[in-house]
Amino acid sequence: MYCPRCELQYRAGRTQCPECGFELAAGAVADPDPPGSETVVVFEGQLEEAEAAQAAMATAGIESHIASQPRRGVSMHHALSQLQVRAEDEDAAKEALCYPNG
Repeated sequence: MYCPRCELQYRAGRTQCPECGFELAAGAVADPDPPGSETVVVFEGQLEEAEAAQAAMATAGIESHIASQPRRGVSMHHALSQLQVRAEDEDAAKEALCYPNG
């Protein structure tokens, strides 16, 4: 199983991610999208910034997923995080993030 926040693989039975501290649900996986669905990155930055962008997606009713790229010896809070949405939601996501000129 994988943490939905940092994508670290963890053993069954854990209730908190040992890397980022995220509260885990039984059966949590890193990729919530059904097989074959295409996703695009609409934001890259620090985890806290990606979480703020994800809140904007939730307000707009757009499903999103944060994928963090942990690096050995670097705290999760300093890792590069990407906010991903379904390809068909890309334009609406960029509008929700107030991207000028799409």
